[in-house]
Amino acid sequence: MKGNILILGLALLMMVGCKDDPPEVIIVPPAETPRDFIDSHYFVKFGWGKTAKKDTVTIEVPDDTLGSDSVPFTWDLERDFMLKAFDLKHEKIIDTTGWSSELEWESTDDYRDLFPDDYNDFRAERYSVGYHYAPSAYFYPRGLYDYFFAQDETFEEYYKKDNFKASGDPEDEFDQLYQGIFGITFARKNEADTGAFWDIQDYLAHPLIKVGNVPWGRVGSEWTYAPDTILMWNNNAFEGVVLSYIDETNVEWRTDNPPTFQDGSYFVIKNKKINQYDGLTYYIIEGEFQALLYNDNKEYKLAKGGTFRTRILADVELEGQPE
Repeated sequence: MKGNILILGLALLMMVGCKDDPPEVIIVPPAETPRDFIDSHYFVKFGWGKTAKKDTVTIEVPDDTLGSDSVPFTWDLERDFMLKAFDLKHEKIIDTTGWSSELEWESTDDYRDLFPDDYNDFRAERYSVGYHYAPSAYFYPRGLYDYFFAQDETFEEYYKKDNFKASGDPEDEFDQLYQGIFGITFARKNEADTGAFWDIQDYLAHPLIKVGNVPWGRVGSEWTYAPDTILMWNNNAFEGVVLSYIDETNVEWRTDNPPTFQDGSYFVIKNKKINQYDGLTYYIIEGEFQALLYNDNKEYKLAKGGTFRTRILADVELEGQPE
C-alpha cells in the first residue's frame, strides 16, 4: 500500500513539474513602404526608361511637416520633395528680323559682350510682336532646398538662370543634390498681346490649363544667337505643355529638346480645381502622361504610365504700366 502511495506521489510531482515551454516569439519588422506607393497629396509617378519596377520614379511632397507633440516630423532629404509653382517666363516676343546682318556679329563671344546694358537697349528698341507666358510647377529634393536656403537663394532663382554645369565628380555635394527634378510647364505664345504690359487675367486665362488633352509645346528662348542665322527673343515658343526631368547623372531630359517627336505620347488633365487645399496657387491639376524626353545630344528616354497632382499658376510679379 505504501509502495502504491509512493508511486502515486512521484507521478503527481512529475505532472506538476512538466510545464509547456514558452512560445517562441518571432518579431517581424514592419515592411518598408514601397517606392511607388503614393500617400501624399502632391506627387508625380512614372516609369522611366525600362519596364522593370526599379525604374519607377516616385516623387512625393509630404503632407504633414509639423509632426505631433510626441513625434516631431523629420525630413528624409533624399525621398522627400518640395514643390514650387512659379512663372518660368513672362517676356515679350521681339521682332528680330534682320538683326544678324545689321549687327554683323561673327562669333558667340561677340554677343556675350552685350550683357547686361547693350542687351537691354537692343531689346527695348525693337518691336514687340506678342507675349510669351510659361507658368511652371517643379518638384525638387528637400536636400536641394536646404542647400539653397543656406546660400540665401531659391530653386526658382537658380533654375531660371540656367547655369548648372555638372562637375563630373561623383562625390560633389551639389551634383548629388541637383537630380531627380521633375517639371511641368505650360508655354503660351500670345501674339495678340502686343502691349507694353500685361495683367493677371492674361496669366490666369491660360487656354491650355484645362481638363482634356494638351498638345506638346516649347518654351521660348529669350536670347538665342547663331552667327548669320538666328537671333530671337521667344520667337521659337510654341503653345503646349513641356515636361522635364533631371536624372541621377545630372542630365536634363525635355520634351521640347530637338527633335521633339512624340509618336504615341499624351498629356491629359483629368481634373482642375481651385486650390483650397493650401491656397499657395490659383489651381490644382491632376492627370496622366506618356512622353519621349530628349537630352542635348538628341538621345531620348520614355516616361510612361505617368500620373501627377500638382499646384499651378502662382502669384507673379507683373510688368509695369507703360509710361
